[in-house]
Amino acid sequence: MSDTRTDKDTLASIVSAINEAWLHGDAETLRAHFHEEMFIAGPNAVKMGEGREACVKSYSDFIDNAHIASFTSKDPIIDVWGNTALAVYEFEIIYKMQGKEYHETGKDVFTFAREDESTAWQELWRMVLPVEAHTD
Repeated sequence: MSDTRTDKDTLASIVSAINEAWLHGDAETLRAHFHEEMFIAGPNAVKMGEGREACVKSYSDFIDNAHIASFTSKDPIIDVWGNTALAVYEFEIIYKMQGKEYHETGKDVFTFAREDESTAWQELWRMVLPVEAHTD
């Protein structure tokens, strides 16, 4: 049986690596952490990407079209149930896109899965839950 504390530490590192990867346009790291059936649900559960490559493209398109002024996130709250895990954290982002400045706060919900204890955790599902968003 796996050590839940070790799993939580590993998953916290993966969440951090995913955020660093998209902020720096590192598609290969995203691919490594995304399950082949990855799904991203945006605000109001609108599909933003389905499948590893579509989800990587969603992140890449955003970073290619936005100038990130700042991004901060709190440490994730992580729960593990066997080979399934959930990570939730609060974030704040300020960015410019198409001449407008956006300031958003919200929560990201990541679901991770692995085949068994000998395989790596991969992100399977993500949902963005905006708390507040405004443009200047």
